[in-house]
Amino acid sequence: MGLYASAGYAIFFSCPIQIATFIRWSRNKYGTSTCFCRMTGKQRILVVACFLTSFAVLFLVLKAAGSSHQLVDNLSSLIGILTTVLTMFAFIEYTWTMILSGIAEDPAAV
Repeated sequence: MGLYASAGYAIFFSCPIQIATFIRWSRNKYGTSTCFCRMTGKQRILVVACFLTSFAVLFLVLKAAGSSHQLVDNLSSLIGILTTVLTMFAFIEYTWTMILSGIAEDPAAV
């Protein structure tokens, strides 16, 4: 289907990071719960800047590779990466990116 970024994300990023998240959450818990934290304003600005930069670079790479759906492929992959990283480090903001990820992957569901 020409969704190169999505395939690469699932194989090389999502699976290893989910295993690392399980291990990290198992070690950093309070009783049977995981302790969550909030991002600071500076962290949020840094995350948005990195996301936009990554979006622009990946869009150009996917366009050059002949991807058939650059925008959807790019958005779903990058939001998935962001959600996975925020979840791994137990930032409460992951819940908002999880909603965005669902919308990016299936915009017809909205």
